[in-house]
Amino acid sequence: MTDAILSSFEHDGTSLGAPPPVTPAWLRPASFAGVIVAHAAIGWLLLKLAVPSIASLDSVSMELIPQGDFFEAQEVSAAEEEPPPPEEIEQPDLAIPPPQVMAPDAPSLPQQKEIVEKKKKIVEKKKDVDRDKKREAVAQRRLGAPEGQSQSNGMSQSAYKALLAAAIRSHTPGTAGLGEGTAQCTFHVTSGGGITSISVSGSSPAHAALARRILGSVHAPPPPGGSFVASQSFHFHAN
Repeated sequence: MTDAILSSFEHDGTSLGAPPPVTPAWLRPASFAGVIVAHAAIGWLLLKLAVPSIASLDSVSMELIPQGDFFEAQEVSAAEEEPPPPEEIEQPDLAIPPPQVMAPDAPSLPQQKEIVEKKKKIVEKKKDVDRDKKREAVAQRRLGAPEGQSQSNGMSQSAYKALLAAAIRSHTPGTAGLGEGTAQCTFHVTSGGGITSISVSGSSPAHAALARRILGSVHAPPPPGGSFVASQSFHFHAN
């Protein structure tokens, strides 16, 4: 019975489980051919996009230009270009200031007063020296006369001090190179007019030494009474 059932389903040598045949018969080969053509088209398109197009070398032409000609042409073109004319800039008129005359500064009044006072002191000192020289000359003439000794013996101490001071001032210089200074002296005048026992104190040792030299060079008139003790002050002026 089974064989009878199976035989009833068999037709032209095909079994029951086989798929029915595709109709029409040309559709299967056509579908395969279409798939292959589509893949080939996609591959060609990818190659076309990925590979750049290479130009043919037959259409390329090259011309060689010597280097000298190139530079000459470049220089000529540069020379042909004319620079634009410079723009005129208006310069403002600058007024030149007049030269300044520098007047010398006038010396201050205190300095002028000091100079005038110094000149007055020098003139007064010269007058005192001349006056003392005249007095000393008169005293020397009196002492040199035969009655001179008697006149000095009868002279008062104040008059003798004036003669002694005149003799000392005649040996005192008007100015000293040591600068301004003072000196105080005490000494003894002998009967013959010599000066001994000199004691000096000054504003500086140099001024004291100068006063001592002055007294050592003086020959005083004979004092009344045979001896005389005196003191003398010196004020030295700068040059």
